[in-house]
Amino acid sequence: MNSSIFHKAVVSFVIIMACSYSSLAFCLTPDEIKKLRKETKEATSHSHIGSIYGHIISFVSVPDISASNLEIDTGVNTETLDVFKIPLHYRLETNSDSWDLSLRSSLNYASFKDNDAVLTVPEGEKISSEWETYSGSIGAMAEFPLGAGFSFVLAGDLGVARFENKADYQGTFVNSTLKPVLDGILFDWETNASYINTMLGLNYEHVVNQYEIDIKARYSHAYIDSFGESKDFTGFTASTDTLTINTEFGHPLGISLSGHPLSGVLHLDHTTFIGPDRDLAGFSYLSGIGFSIKADVSKQDWYVESLQFGAKYLTGDNVRGWSLIFGYRF
Repeated sequence: MNSSIFHKAVVSFVIIMACSYSSLAFCLTPDEIKKLRKETKEATSHSHIGSIYGHIISFVSVPDISASNLEIDTGVNTETLDVFKIPLHYRLETNSDSWDLSLRSSLNYASFKDNDAVLTVPEGEKISSEWETYSGSIGAMAEFPLGAGFSFVLAGDLGVARFENKADYQGTFVNSTLKPVLDGILFDWETNASYINTMLGLNYEHVVNQYEIDIKARYSHAYIDSFGESKDFTGFTASTDTLTINTEFGHPLGISLSGHPLSGVLHLDHTTFIGPDRDLAGFSYLSGIGFSIKADVSKQDWYVESLQFGAKYLTGDNVRGWSLIFGYRF
């Protein structure tokens, strides 16, 4: 069973506390709290929490996600991950037939809600946790035509993220025993992070009997390093690798909207994390199927040639959800 973002760490800390004291009283002494906080902090520094944050940043950075909602099944309960993203691109004039250069940036928001973050507590008591991140990046992408509809893509981005965690402690045991030990270390903390994304890709575009085929394969590597942590929160560094394949099949609908020809587009996507820690975010891969309407606006004096609006259904191991589609093409 895949673990949720915080569940594995929380359970390990509860075990540490249970092993440290044969019977936990509802009121710990200051020395006991100090000792347990030290052990908890040491356990956190040796955990995979940093890798989890790296997975989330990498997932949030996928360019074609504008808004999505995911429900992660941990085997015990269901948790929610929301992602909102505004990607921006600007193509530069290179005066070259051998390559194209674009500037790109993104503004991102993601939240993770765990309504039952600790399961080994008396009935009726619990800790509800919510994790949020705000991030932004700027970078460049170069595309090199290879012929026969293929092109090679190379990109790099620098970004900064803000992480915040808030918790709601409910119950006598939770407030008197767990909160003094975990607060500020596992829950109720803040930190910043810088991250670097590098990407190699291959594009393929082809038209057959008015069917437009557009395939994009992306291999991304993300490195994240925290700084400015709140008191007692352990900093982290992590890296993660992601493979994404986006496929679009478009065909004219034979109708227009305000003089703009419309096409229907079928979307087939797949994203997978790569490496030994690929399932740390609660899921290791995510596939999507969806449909959008594309409007040809090339006759307008606009920067883009077409606009797309639609939706996708998402599914993977232990996860399901939906995503809105908003796309544009130069």
